[in-house]
Amino acid sequence: MKEIKVLIYEFEELTANAQKKVFADHRQDYVDPYWWTNVYEDFIDDMKKYGIVLAHDDIHFSGFGSQGDGASFDFSMCSDDIMKYLTFTNQLSKYKILVGLIRNNSDVAVYTLTNKFSNTYSHEHTRSTYTDHSYSGKNSKIERKLAYETELLCEDIETLRLAKCKYLYQSLNEEYTARTEDDYIKEWLINTDTMFYVNGDVVNDGVSEGVK
Repeated sequence: MKEIKVLIYEFEELTANAQKKVFADHRQDYVDPYWWTNVYEDFIDDMKKYGIVLAHDDIHFSGFGSQGDGASFDFSMCSDDIMKYLTFTNQLSKYKILVGLIRNNSDVAVYTLTNKFSNTYSHEHTRSTYTDHSYSGKNSKIERKLAYETELLCEDIETLRLAKCKYLYQSLNEEYTARTEDDYIKEWLINTDTMFYVNGDVVNDGVSEGVK
């Protein structure tokens, strides 16, 4: 039986070329599998201001750099949510008929629907915004104005949705880029006491346990 002694190194002990190999070979390996969590939480908090309540499962994205990449989210808004949206965006006076009917307990809803591309992609154009309303009165003039304001509201929130999808994707891209930069990976390797052979290959668990 022969005993072979192998030198192993901490990351900072590797040569510059070996360090470059580590970054090139394992850049994706050292990304936290839930790296997007903070971005999601910040986005959820931001959307609450508009009366849009989201959970993590409502958010979708794919990235980065391929055709069809992007981000989107599913939501629905009831009358109370719409009032919160109009109040936050200072648009109560723009929707006088709609606001008056909501205050008199008429139902108005805003929601997203997915399209045929949503099974393959996650970008902002895989979804669209729709509105629905009920009016039990018999005033045809009010009914026409309500229909007009509801359609206007749909366009308004769709504009917000598209802008927020792009913002979300940009935030996710920036977060991912930051977490795959050399300095971030280096810090992770040092903190986790990862060991390497001289050429930059990672020492696996079985070998590291037998090395003195």
